[in-house]
Amino acid sequence: MKVFYAALFLILLHGIAHTQCAGFTLTVSDLQPPSCPNSSDGAITLSVDGAQGVVNYAWSEAGLSSPTIDGLAPGTYSVTATDEGGCQAVEMVVLEAVLVADAGLDITAYCGQDTVRLGSYQEYEVEIVENMFPIRIWNAAGQDVPYQLVPGKVGVGGAPSQPTWDTGFDGVTLVWEPVQGLPGEVVCIPLTGYNFTDIGNLRFEMSFDHPSLIYEGSASYNLANLGPGQFAQLSIDHALVDWGHPFSAGDTLQDGDTLFTICLLINEGETGSSTGPNITYQWTGPNGFSSDELYPLAAEPGAYTLRVTDTSQPDCWAEDEVEVLFVPDSLGVVLRDTLTPCLGQTVVLEPEISGGASPHSYLWSTGDTTQSITVSSSDTPADYALTITSADGCTGLASARVEAENTNPPVVTAPDRSFCPDQPVSLTAAATGGTMPYTFIWNDGFTTTSNNRIVTPTASTTYWVNVVDANGCRNNTAPDTAYLIQQPESQVDLGPDPYLCTPEQVTLFPMVTGPQAVAYEWSDGQAGQIAIVQPAQTSAYYLTITNSSGCFAIDTIVIHIGLQDLDITAPICDDNGTPANPDDDTFTFQATIDGNPGGGWFSNFGVTGSYGQTAIFGPLSISDGEAT
Repeated sequence: MKVFYAALFLILLHGIAHTQCAGFTLTVSDLQPPSCPNSSDGAITLSVDGAQGVVNYAWSEAGLSSPTIDGLAPGTYSVTATDEGGCQAVEMVVLEAVLVADAGLDITAYCGQDTVRLGSYQEYEVEIVENMFPIRIWNAAGQDVPYQLVPGKVGVGGAPSQPTWDTGFDGVTLVWEPVQGLPGEVVCIPLTGYNFTDIGNLRFEMSFDHPSLIYEGSASYNLANLGPGQFAQLSIDHALVDWGHPFSAGDTLQDGDTLFTICLLINEGETGSSTGPNITYQWTGPNGFSSDELYPLAAEPGAYTLRVTDTSQPDCWAEDEVEVLFVPDSLGVVLRDTLTPCLGQTVVLEPEISGGASPHSYLWSTGDTTQSITVSSSDTPADYALTITSADGCTGLASARVEAENTNPPVVTAPDRSFCPDQPVSLTAAATGGTMPYTFIWNDGFTTTSNNRIVTPTASTTYWVNVVDANGCRNNTAPDTAYLIQQPESQVDLGPDPYLCTPEQVTLFPMVTGPQAVAYEWSDGQAGQIAIVQPAQTSAYYLTITNSSGCFAIDTIVIHIGLQDLDITAPICDDNGTPANPDDDTFTFQATIDGNPGGGWFSNFGVTGSYGQTAIFGPLSISDGEAT
C-alpha cells in the first residue's frame, strides 16, 4: 500500500486577509485504502484548522462535496477547501490497493546462467568493518598481517553475483561467500580464507543490512578454541568476533577453507508482493510456463506475468509483468560515471560483474590489466573503457565518465608579517573559491576553521597553509608561505633612581641603544625625548619608546623624596638569660638603615654608619627589661 499526500495553501494577498488565512490548514485525518486493485472500498476523511465559518469542499470527483468520501477505487483524488473568509487550501491523495503484485525488475542472464529467479529479487551485503573496534589480524609472533576484505551478498529470491578480488595479494584475504534464500529462511554465510598462514589473533566487526537481515548467531568453527563465546552482537546490524589462539601459536588453513559461518534470518517482509495466509501466487510465461511459487526458476527468455490473489475476497487479484533476457556469451559489466566536487580528486573505478566463471581478466583503455584503476578528475570529461573476459571465455564491455564539477578550487594566501621580539604575531589566511566553510591546515599541524591564529616565534621563521573546503577539496596549487621576520629591538635606560631630601626639578634623559627611537611616551603624558618633573613625594615614572621598526621598549625610574625607612632585624645573639629570666640577659642585634645614598647616621648606642650598610649593636644589657 502506498499513500501520497501533497498540500498547497492558497492565501489571499490583500489587506488583513493575508493574516487571517495564515492559520488555515487542511489535512487527511483518516484514510482507508482499497483492498483490491478492482475494488471500490477506499475512503478519505479530511480535517481543517483555522477556518473562518463554514468550509466548502470541491473534490476532483464530480458530486463529492463533504470532508469524508468513501466508495473509492485506487486512483488520485484532489480537493479544494474554501472557508467563508475566502481562504483556500488544496490537498491531493494517491490511493493504492492493499493487494500488490511485484514481479520485480527486468532480468538479464549472462554467461553461465542457465536459469533465473523470478520475483522481486533483492540483494543485501555482508562485510567486515572497523567501527567500534579496529580490525586486528596478527600472526603467531604478534605482528600485524596485511589483509584484504571481500564483502559477500545475500540474494533474496535469486543467486547473487560472485565476488572478485586481487588473487596476487601478498597477505591474508577474507571472503564472505555469496548465499541465497527466501523471506523467512535462515541462511548461513561462510567466511573463507586465502593465504591464511600461522595466524594467531583475529578481531573485527561484521556488518549486515537491518532489518532485511537479522543476526541469528555463528556456527561451523574451524579455528582452535573458536566458538560462540568469541562472538558478540554489538547492535542490531553489527556483530564482533574476537579470537586468539589458546597456546600463543598460529592456525593455518588451506585456500578456500571456512573459518566460520554466521547465520542470518531473511526478514519475511523482504518482498514487494503481498504475503499472508490467504494469498496465492500464479506465474505464467513462454512455452506454457506455470508456477505457484513466489520465486520460481525460469529458463526461457520472454515475458512472465505474476498474479497475486487474495482468496478471502471475491475476484480480488493484482498482476505485474517482468521481461527475461538470456545473453549466454556475455558478461554483465557495470561501471558507474563519477562527478566529483573537486578538481584532481582521486576516483577508483571498479566494475560490478554478473555471470562468467572466475578468475576474470581485465583490460582497460589506459592499458592497465588490474581489476580496478585509480584516476583523477578534471574539468574536461574523461572516458574509460573496460573489457573483461571470464575463465569460461565470455566477455563484457563497459565504460564510465569521470569529471569534476565546474567549480573553482579553493585558493589560499597568507601575507608576510614583521614582528618584534617576545611579541605575539597574528597570522591571517585568506581563502577564495571552492565551497565554504573552509578548514585551514598549517605546516605545524595546527588545524582550524578560523582564518586567523596567534603565534609567538622566537626568531625569524616561515609558516605555510593549505585549505580544504566543505566538499573536501584542497587547494591544487602549492601552499602559500608567510615569512615572519623578526625586527631589531631597542633598549632604553633612564639611569639610577635619584634620592632627594626635598622636592626639586629633575630632568629625565633616556639613553637608547639599538635602532633609533621615533616616538616617546612618558607615563605623565609628556611626549618628547626629555621629560622635566618635580614630584612632591616619592614617585615612579616610566617611558615607552617605539623604534623605527615599530618595536617598543620600556624603562622605569623612581625619584625618592625625604628620609627613607629603617630596616631593623630581630636579635641575632642571646648571650645569657632566657625570656623566662629577663633580669640577667644581654642581647645583640643588627640593623640596615636605608636612606639617601652618600648620607650617614648615628645612634644613642654610640654606633654610626653609612646608609645601606649593616651595623652591629651590642651586647646590650636589658636588666631593666627593655632597651631603646
